[in-house]
Amino acid sequence: MDIESKEDTSCVPIHNPEGIVGSVESQHELQTLSDKVKILAISFMASFPTLLLIGVGAKPSIVSICVYVSLLMSTSIFIRSEIQSGVARWFLGLGIIILTSGWKSGQLLAECDYMPMKGVIYAITGLWECSNAALIIGGKKLVNRYGIISFTNIMLYCAAPCQVKFVRNGEVGASRYFDESSSRLGKRTIHITLCLLGTLTLYYLLTTVQIRTFFTSFILLELEYMAFMASMAVVVLNIPSHIWQLIHNVLQMTPELKVEVILPYGWVYSSSSTREFWSRWSRPATLFIRHLFFYPLGGRERWYISIPVMFLLNASSHFDLSEALVGERSEGYWLALFGTLAIVAMLELCGDAFFGYSNDVGDAVVYPKFYRYAKAIIAHASLRLVLYIMVHLCLKTSLSDLVS
Repeated sequence: MDIESKEDTSCVPIHNPEGIVGSVESQHELQTLSDKVKILAISFMASFPTLLLIGVGAKPSIVSICVYVSLLMSTSIFIRSEIQSGVARWFLGLGIIILTSGWKSGQLLAECDYMPMKGVIYAITGLWECSNAALIIGGKKLVNRYGIISFTNIMLYCAAPCQVKFVRNGEVGASRYFDESSSRLGKRTIHITLCLLGTLTLYYLLTTVQIRTFFTSFILLELEYMAFMASMAVVVLNIPSHIWQLIHNVLQMTPELKVEVILPYGWVYSSSSTREFWSRWSRPATLFIRHLFFYPLGGRERWYISIPVMFLLNASSHFDLSEALVGERSEGYWLALFGTLAIVAMLELCGDAFFGYSNDVGDAVVYPKFYRYAKAIIAHASLRLVLYIMVHLCLKTSLSDLVS
């Protein structure tokens, strides 16, 4: 069961009828310039462990790190400018991603030769980049969704290596965030710790020749082992975001303002559909891709165009990643991987429309039991197929290579 509730990926609506950043300032937030500088400094202090991981793992120069952070923070200028044109915001968001990822590949990670560390840093920084760029493309609607009502909020958001939302005490629905904050933080800590221990345990078991031979002797066993291990490993990627939350909670200056981190990854292993999988997988990247491709192409109303084009363009974005990690672009395999995901997503969307019916109580849509089982089986099978394509064909590795 995913500990991230549906409410964790949405935001408490704020009273900002004009939809203009900076037009409404909460009476609880500090206003002086020195206070705003302190708030921003706290955000950077909370991000320091992430920057330290980049510095130690990739060994870039201080200049490279500073330029990279400056590119990330430059998104705040475009968000603050409130550009009305959706086309202009689209190109700006795409341009920011190209600049930051290009600098990351060409400079930040140029000296990093250890593939696992390079992959981890790629994933963590990618979450940071997508979180910021999505806010540009999404415009006022997305800014309001995350409770951003001041330029200080924007700067704090951009300085965090993850998505964050702002909840103010006294607003409608805000009480539960303040009341349940400690328990939710504790559950997150336990969840991440268990997944870290589980990942290390599964890795250690692979060092035993008999166990490794058993699981690699049959492809289905190997895929299930990798799926379970990968499900825990991606939760471990939440650590930088969780640390940011812990440090910010200790140092925060505005107790009446709750800054809540949206963890990038949920528990994907138990996903009962592809839709549920994508709601738990790389939330910042999913948000960015939806605003970059899915919604402009028509969304669910024109799914026969938006879904295949979205997955095709998503596949092309992984060519450089593959080349950076293993020296080969593997275009055909990435296209096969994302093509499979696109086909399954379209089948599921058609199935939902055909088999779904309204419940007598409320407006909830329900599905026959056989269809729910079929959807879960197809989702599990397809995700293991694409895992095989990614590990064995795109990244040229295997379960045995993890301990070699």
